Amino acid sequence: MNRIFKNTLLKILKSNNIDIDILKNNNVCLMGGSILRLFMGLPLDTDLDLYFVDYESYKKVDSYFKNNFVCVGESNSWKNYKCNDLTVQLIWNKDAKWGKGSYDDVVSTFDFTISTGCFDFKNNKFRHSKSYFEDIKNKRLIPNSDLNNQFPVNLLHRIEKFKSLGFTVDDELVDEVKKRPVVNDEFYQRIIRDSWLRDKTVYPIIPNIDIFVSWLMDIKNHPNLEKFNVYLWGGFISRPYETKDIDVLI
Repeated sequence: MNRIFKNTLLKILKSNNIDIDILKNNNVCLMGGSILRLFMGLPLDTDLDLYFVDYESYKKVDSYFKNNFVCVGESNSWKNYKCNDLTVQLIWNKDAKWGKGSYDDVVSTFDFTISTGCFDFKNNKFRHSKSYFEDIKNKRLIPNSDLNNQFPVNLLHRIEKFKSLGFTVDDELVDEVKKRPVVNDEFYQRIIRDSWLRDKTVYPIIPNIDIFVSWLMDIKNHPNLEKFNVYLWGGFISRPYETKDIDVLI
């Protein structure tokens, strides 16, 4: 069965003009939601998260994607490249311990067992936790660690994402996470809010200058902006990192 999934994955990557040898020669691991969706028979309409054993491997792979594809977003922890129908995310944060090293090093910080799926390009095989397929079959969210290294809001957001795929989780675990202090890291910056439009809790990203500029770049060529004469003005233009107000005139 693994051979069928492997062939499917490699075919998808090649059809989007991604050089498999670059990933193989640099000991890259594809991990996370894309592997889960592959084994669930779902489209890979999610970021393909690539993890690296060291900085040199990351730089070589980043150079390849930079020379062949368009970067559509980046932060201190990741870079996104648009590869035809796929979005490939290169994970690397030089100032953090998480997300680098061997498969075991990386996966030790993952939240749930169903997140531990990996395709190891160097060894041409899938890797995962022992109960990986059983937990997918039973649609259960089972902690992969004690979850103490997870930020509560981000964890609740991920639980909701997995629920949308049909997974269930113990109410006791959700209640325990909700009781934790609300702390956000620089990477995610999410908050908890009760939706005004839907009878549910939502986990929006806190607006900041980087998110706003990325949003502007995404919509700058939208035809309606020319039609309605939209202007960005005020202190943001001259002091984007100091101003607290962003003025948009329509």
